[in-house]
Amino acid sequence: MKTYSWIFRITAWSIIVILVVILCEVLSHFYLKQRLGILASLYKQNPNMGYFHVPEMKINFHFEDNGFQSTHNVSINSKGLRDKERTYDKQEKVHRILVLGDSMVFAHQVEKERRFTEILESELNRVNNKNHYEVINAGVSGYGTVNELLFFLHEGFKYQPDTVVLSFCITNDVMDNSHILLRKEKPYFIDRPYYILEDGVLSLRNYPCKSSIVNLSSIYLLISNATGYYFPKFVEWANGYGLLSSFPLYGEYIQEGIPLHMRFYSKTYAPDWVEAWDITKALITKFRDEVIKRNARFVVLIIPDKLQLNNIQYWEWTNQNFPAVRNISLAMDKPSRLLNTYLSENGIPFVDLLPLFYDYERVESKPLYFKNDIHLNEQGHKLVAQILLKSLLNERILKDGIIWDY
Repeated sequence: MKTYSWIFRITAWSIIVILVVILCEVLSHFYLKQRLGILASLYKQNPNMGYFHVPEMKINFHFEDNGFQSTHNVSINSKGLRDKERTYDKQEKVHRILVLGDSMVFAHQVEKERRFTEILESELNRVNNKNHYEVINAGVSGYGTVNELLFFLHEGFKYQPDTVVLSFCITNDVMDNSHILLRKEKPYFIDRPYYILEDGVLSLRNYPCKSSIVNLSSIYLLISNATGYYFPKFVEWANGYGLLSSFPLYGEYIQEGIPLHMRFYSKTYAPDWVEAWDITKALITKFRDEVIKRNARFVVLIIPDKLQLNNIQYWEWTNQNFPAVRNISLAMDKPSRLLNTYLSENGIPFVDLLPLFYDYERVESKPLYFKNDIHLNEQGHKLVAQILLKSLLNERILKDGIIWDY
């Protein structure tokens, strides 16, 4: 009987293990691609922001919602934005407006030309002949104020904007600015830089966000998310020893039958939420200071949640899937009031869309959001463009820092 040397056996088993790992990686990749959808192919990890678009990537996307259908290209330009090609250099008599935000700004549900940024650019140039206006859409799905600030510091300022509009999605941006809440919010968490407050001062952590062959692995992503979903207490225990800090805690998204995002409207906040608000306020102030430092004007655009508009279908879905929500005391305008008060007290110009959206839907009886999706529909984008158009031309927002009464 032929025997093999121990070197041969180790080599053979090593090859088998490597082939099995490669096979599992390929299968995991295809599973995640199926689970996350075609939009996932638009993104790659980025050391400065956590992740960013793949330059010059293009997909064909189909979206349906309650009778609305659209099949269109979602294309990324050479600088990583879903926008027309732009140069960093700015021509004379050009007023540039840089709009930062998350999926509300990226808006993959509608054609690029039907987003509020493109409508605003067209309307500004139609009604005003003093300057030529360029409105640059720098929206990235899933971003919070942290990512948007880091994008501005690394990339956005290069466009030499005259005005920077920070679109603040009241639905989830406060959560996104807290590392602990963010890990509970995202089912497929992507490690990213984050800020904490130390003695009232912002301190940037996990920056630059270094990618390794491990955390780029689809197997790693599946294992980390499965662990965070089924064993969040174990992940929290490991965190106490400085381990698994990049693992999600999605298993704690629903506690006592109440989803995390509904606690945002609670009349009393737990310590994690108080900290998230403190970080958010500090981030917005730092953002304002960084923009002014570069001789530009800063405006916050507050985009409300569908639930704040008393959307009947959305409330029915929420009560059906999370009946425990009926048992807690909610203040749906609380986040807007908190943010408005802070911005006003600190002289930061802002436009709060909540009262304007509420009045529009009450008078016009037309929805501004998709029925089965939390994002703005085409009518919503048109209205946002109209509101910003009048605000920017009148310059009351830019000068006085008050809510413009539409």
